[in-house]
Amino acid sequence: MKYKLLIFDLDGTLIDTREDLAAAVNEMRRSYNLPTLPLEKVVSYVGDGAQKLVERSLQGHELDLDEALETMLAAYKKNICVFSELYRDCHEFLTLMKSQGIAMAVLTNKPQAMTDVILKELDLDHFFDPILGPEGAGCHKPEPGGVFKCLEINMVQANETLMIGDHHTDLRVAQNASVDNAFFTRGMGNDGGIKPTITFDTYKSLEAILLD
Repeated sequence: MKYKLLIFDLDGTLIDTREDLAAAVNEMRRSYNLPTLPLEKVVSYVGDGAQKLVERSLQGHELDLDEALETMLAAYKKNICVFSELYRDCHEFLTLMKSQGIAMAVLTNKPQAMTDVILKELDLDHFFDPILGPEGAGCHKPEPGGVFKCLEINMVQANETLMIGDHHTDLRVAQNASVDNAFFTRGMGNDGGIKPTITFDTYKSLEAILLD
């Protein structure tokens, strides 16, 4: 196999978190007596971190965004894993990669505390080192600092690394760090017009591509 390190985005790549995220956003909106948003509308706002999610969910309203962010995160933490689940065949894929000695890491714009909780709740944390939210990475994607940390910790080169995600921020961070990228078409994001190294719609198909 060409790659020695796989770096995964979290929301929309490893885990389908859309319903729990939407529930937290709508609980926050209800606290301001605003109507709830449809699921797909909230999903369209995901990809650039919790602060951007809140900003987009409240656009057109003059509200304290810091307070709104705290409200949304509290609601999300309270019900972080009600509906969230791994994408189909993902656990089998992770298990296979680990058995073959492939290093794996998580790099997400989700807050570090929430990232740690959800991976532990779903018993996935043992697959990854490091697990980096923006606090751990020291930046938000598409800034490449988090990728560089993953390379350093796992002692691999950029040309041995694949960034896997469902959003153009994942493709851009890969480009900025000079690593290959894989785009998951069934996630929550969009490719932003960027041509990925690999495109896949199931983890079975990604497995076939990587092991070919």
